[in-house]
Amino acid sequence: MKRKKLWQSGLLLAAGVVGLASLNVTSVSAASKSVLNWSELSELQTLDTAASLDTTSSEALRNSYEGLYRLGNNGSVHKGLVKTAKLSKDGLTYTFTLQKNAHWSNGDKVTAKDFVYGWRRAVNPETKAANSQLYDGIKNAAEIVKGQKDPKQLGIKEVDNYTLKVTLDRKIPYFKSLVAAPVFYPLDQKAVAKYGRNMGPLPTRRFTMVLTL
Repeated sequence: MKRKKLWQSGLLLAAGVVGLASLNVTSVSAASKSVLNWSELSELQTLDTAASLDTTSSEALRNSYEGLYRLGNNGSVHKGLVKTAKLSKDGLTYTFTLQKNAHWSNGDKVTAKDFVYGWRRAVNPETKAANSQLYDGIKNAAEIVKGQKDPKQLGIKEVDNYTLKVTLDRKIPYFKSLVAAPVFYPLDQKAVAKYGRNMGPLPTRRFTMVLTL
């Protein structure tokens, strides 16, 4: 599966990033590499998917991670790490089969458990995620954010390594575009445990990305 567009290319943030475990889609040949110098007008505040609010941070995250879906031109929705998706007849349960060709920059495979961990972390009130309200509508999310239920009760389940089941409290017609937001990205639990909030920020306005062609 060739990734021709910038945000599809398995970008790795390389200069000054402390503890970022980004996604690298390894189906593309890594025989050659090019360096992309990217300048922003404002400081990058964070590379923590749960803390990102500013445009610069969100842009960096969208170019170094990939979620279930991603947004294209004019708000169009495209598959990211999803291979197939099935919605139950009542419109409340999604079953996603994930692609098997994605790896973290440390070499680990990206699996369903990375989504489960990332989503539970986002709704955990101890995380104080900036956009935790976006989870409203996913089973038990509102109660978990308020501290009334355990994050393990969130409506997300790892069926197997590459099968993910998401249960909703109510129908969400825009669900696929919703989960394209950085706060819904998977996370490498080992990296978060090691670095915590020190997953960012970058020290300067200028940083380097390594683009695998």
